[in-house]
Amino acid sequence: MALVQFEPLSSAVDAGFWHALSEKKVDLFRLDDSPRPIRGHYAFGATAAAVALPPRLSVGTAAFGGDERDVHSSLGFLAPGVLKNTNTIEDFKKLDKAASLKEIGQKIWDAILSGEALDDPSVLASFLLITFADLKKYKYYYWFGFPALLPVDHFKLTAGAPAVRLKELWLDKEVESLRVEYEKWRGATKGPHFPSHAAFFLVKKSSGGVVTLGKLSDWYSFWAGVPESE
Repeated sequence: MALVQFEPLSSAVDAGFWHALSEKKVDLFRLDDSPRPIRGHYAFGATAAAVALPPRLSVGTAAFGGDERDVHSSLGFLAPGVLKNTNTIEDFKKLDKAASLKEIGQKIWDAILSGEALDDPSVLASFLLITFADLKKYKYYYWFGFPALLPVDHFKLTAGAPAVRLKELWLDKEVESLRVEYEKWRGATKGPHFPSHAAFFLVKKSSGGVVTLGKLSDWYSFWAGVPESE
């Protein structure tokens, strides 16, 4: 059986992030290199002008908080992160990146076990950003880390059942129903903070082709009355 493969994220840092980090370094962080919470957003891969663009996680001016419009895009999803800003290039190079990444991965696993991830699914997309800002020379160094939980057994495609596009399984009207319901869902998840439920949700389709979406935390009530075979 073929293994299920996942597309890795690429990373991007907007110029405005370095300006915000410089201000934080001078006015707040100073020599304190303790981890700081930040936020970024990621988008799925797309094809533009016949060029395939990989899924990408970005940090910008709103990484430390601010106007939601700076971090929100119609196709973007929240990713909470941890920033470790070092004081010297030597500290940046010698920092144990593997250990730091493992810490983030452990937090994700703990959130799954505690149920926190059900109430705030965005924690599943947590990331690590290690930086060094040389303010005298206006040089910035960074390293992104994206933790991934590994299952005991690899995910595999069922023999004789290859992966297919949704439009090959559902009728056009059912696919359109999903699109409409997701637009409603995404709009309903906008609040005072970035919509943490926008990227993680449950989907079911009735025998009449009506599509319904729900929160992960509503798992049992959402599937009530639905045959296990479906």
